[in-house]
Amino acid sequence: MVWWLLACGPPATETALAPAVCDDPVQRTELATDIARIDVPVCIHAVWPTQEIADRRWTDDLERQTLHNQIDLTNRLLRGAPEAEYMATQLDTGIRLEASRVLVHADAERVVLGELDATGRAQGLEEMAADWNVDGCANVYLLFDDDASWEGAWAGYPGELSHNAIAGVRKPSPRMMAHEWGHVFGLRHTHEDTFGPEWDGDCDVTGDLVCDTAPDPGTDHCTQFDKRGATNAESRSYVECEGDLAALDPTIPINNLMSYWNPPWASQGFSEGQIERMRCGYGNGDFDVLD
Repeated sequence: MVWWLLACGPPATETALAPAVCDDPVQRTELATDIARIDVPVCIHAVWPTQEIADRRWTDDLERQTLHNQIDLTNRLLRGAPEAEYMATQLDTGIRLEASRVLVHADAERVVLGELDATGRAQGLEEMAADWNVDGCANVYLLFDDDASWEGAWAGYPGELSHNAIAGVRKPSPRMMAHEWGHVFGLRHTHEDTFGPEWDGDCDVTGDLVCDTAPDPGTDHCTQFDKRGATNAESRSYVECEGDLAALDPTIPINNLMSYWNPPWASQGFSEGQIERMRCGYGNGDFDVLD
């Protein structure tokens, strides 16, 4: 449980406001309907502690292929393809990633960003992106820190960082990366409370600003229990909430990629409302994933 929460990781900051046009359900649907496909060229940055380690690990092209395979597996989640036979097909976001360039960096200080707190990671990502981002593609940094105590990924919301980027430590799973791409395209966690708890008001202006993701009290009020050794979709993690929030237990969106509750073996995807918000924000020019 702790590992999965760390893996999702907090976004860099929590202060950005959602775009007004895409807050309106009618305008959001209209704009989203006009966009069926978003092709995103991706520049992958492999960051190593030293050039010597990079040269040694890069020789047989295995690490390069791993990076491209990860893009392919993330695309499976973005298009809603199930990862196993027992998993249900999810909605297609229309977003497609294409690995266009792979760049190699050696930097002993930046490769250990994953060990910093959220503020340190945000500042480190900002500085790294300012120095190394390539124009005309979405920049993804994979930090190959063999001594890291956890694997994870993080990103800022649109407009919160001067230089957009995603960072992942070691070999983050496709689910982690799909979660971060959700942030890049303007989605918040299902337990978002910047705008007030969703169960305490209008779902268009509270919570994650998406109405078809059920109210989620978040990790401060609920606990996830793992059913270990699961082999099918019925054996999965479950969530229990304290006090008067217990009535929300059955509705918490544990299969949603923007939720902190999704177990590693559960079928996961994005909701229709989330997809509309991603497409709307992109089509309305509220953010530029290639910036």
